[in-house]
Amino acid sequence: MANRLDRQNPRADRFSAIRGHWAKHIPQLSPRLAQIGEWISKVAHQPASVWWAAKQMRLHPNIEWQIQRELNRADKEIPPAIRKSWQYLFEAWEVYKDKFHSDWYELKKSINKDGWSRATVRKYALINQPYLEVQSNYWGGPKPPESKEDISIRDMVHLDVEYPDPINDADIPDEWLELAIRELRKNLELALNLETELGGYGLNFSTPIVPEENPDNDVYGRTHGLSGSVISFSSLFERLVELDVTKARDELKAWPANDDTIFSRLRIWASGTSDLVSEPTFHSIMMGLSDGAFWSSYHQRELLLVLAKRWAKLQEQTKQDIETRIIRGRAKWDGEEDSGFEERKARLSLNRLHWLKNKGCEFSLDFDAETTKLQKLTSDWKQEYAMNAADSMEGGSYRVITKTEHSVLLDVPIGRILEKARELSGRTEDFRVEKNPFAGLSTERPERAFLALTNAYPVTFLFPTFKGFSFSF
Repeated sequence: MANRLDRQNPRADRFSAIRGHWAKHIPQLSPRLAQIGEWISKVAHQPASVWWAAKQMRLHPNIEWQIQRELNRADKEIPPAIRKSWQYLFEAWEVYKDKFHSDWYELKKSINKDGWSRATVRKYALINQPYLEVQSNYWGGPKPPESKEDISIRDMVHLDVEYPDPINDADIPDEWLELAIRELRKNLELALNLETELGGYGLNFSTPIVPEENPDNDVYGRTHGLSGSVISFSSLFERLVELDVTKARDELKAWPANDDTIFSRLRIWASGTSDLVSEPTFHSIMMGLSDGAFWSSYHQRELLLVLAKRWAKLQEQTKQDIETRIIRGRAKWDGEEDSGFEERKARLSLNRLHWLKNKGCEFSLDFDAETTKLQKLTSDWKQEYAMNAADSMEGGSYRVITKTEHSVLLDVPIGRILEKARELSGRTEDFRVEKNPFAGLSTERPERAFLALTNAYPVTFLFPTFKGFSFSF
């Protein structure tokens, strides 16, 4: 902060102007603050400097330039992790983060006056653009990281990809829809690049494009973050399919083919529309999916729904190729242990085969024979597991219901009531129902429940001796 002495006899280059050089550039620092900035640049090679800078909203442009100059000096040995952390900071500082939609409100006023145009479409896409956010490494606590040979980026800063909150009142006219989709696709490509650069963990989003009819599922995930961006894009693309299927096909062809995450999910989902994706193209898409994309648990809902939707009208060769791929199973992941791999692979194949069979899909293969072969590889698989193969993996808040049905305990001998109650107790596979028959028995038939307890445990255990006496029944 500038102090009293900094404000004495200020020079002209420390004032903003309404025109000219100082209308565009930030005023200069006072000599004292400039010296502090020079010192910051001299210690920029220290991890603590990066850690401190990540806590600031930004540094003066002159200081940033001085830091970059120091980082690029040929005679200065600076660990790559430190140089890269500074570059991430510079990149993040260049992005204006409007958290309150003020940019959209101003653009909306312009649209209300002058309508949509190429410029407003570009601005709309820019407002929705994902960006890199850099913070200091909060996992390390209030203490800055120490200098060490193997210093890493995560020791100094925390990196994440952020997505602007959704704009719910943008009514894009039909004549500008194609351009808007093209620009928003660039945003998804940027998200793919940013997430991949940070390790790719954020690309494993579990919210499906096709929702379940379940009010408990995570509504927030359908509108925010990467999944919200993908779902919003898919809604606009559906409009384009209805408006002009030829333009929609051109857009589909422009989607990156070497991506197993965002665009594989979209491509699988879009393949469910026969007017958009012909039979030969459908075969090409299904067979062109990488093993990772075809067997991804995150894509499984879209894939199974699309196969069930189009199966009856697929050519026999297409069906056979898909059947063969499902029976063959997935490849082993990098680093996956051999132990249990064949069993896990067989379980996935069985789930998909039986889910499709339950949806009325007729197979050219000997279904029973292939099922028997696969079941020999996994002893604990049950047909009911396949019922949930296309369930959404998205999070949600669920209410656990306790069921106390206990009629079966009324006919069990007293000595076996507790054993039978334990056998029937526990959560269902979806964890939404808690079965507790003994609680029901205790409420409705307390005398029988008490006899079961006294039979299993000594009475003196339930009622300890008191002053030389013990209770008996």
